[in-house]
Amino acid sequence: MSEVVSHIRFPLRVLKNGTHVYILDSGDRAFATVAYSKRVPFSYEYAKLVCTAQARALTDVFERKKPNAPVQAAESAHEDLAFKVELWFDDDKDVQQVLARFAKATHAQLFFDAIRSEYHGRILRVRQGIRVVWETGSRSAK
Repeated sequence: MSEVVSHIRFPLRVLKNGTHVYILDSGDRAFATVAYSKRVPFSYEYAKLVCTAQARALTDVFERKKPNAPVQAAESAHEDLAFKVELWFDDDKDVQQVLARFAKATHAQLFFDAIRSEYHGRILRVRQGIRVVWETGSRSAK
């Protein structure tokens, strides 16, 4: 037995049964489904949230709406996130991977402190532009 969770806009609706939340169109074709378990806290709320958000996005596609916010280039999307936590190659000549970006130094420091044991012996740096704020690895830790 299914029950309606949300009527988004024609033609999509979000329904649930005992184990899944799903999106149906007017022809009862499923667009998406997310499983949930009554034994897992908040799994139903999560499944409902995912399906409702997808249904809203799909109705915008059906109505040929353009997204409200312009899509930013990857470079400009990171302008506000000045602090980078980086994993460097062992030769200390180049960045192997940017692990995270943060707007606040305190958040970068918390992340840096949380992951430094996972990268024991590797070079980790928190940088703001070219300035090194914290580091571990080949040089002395700050």
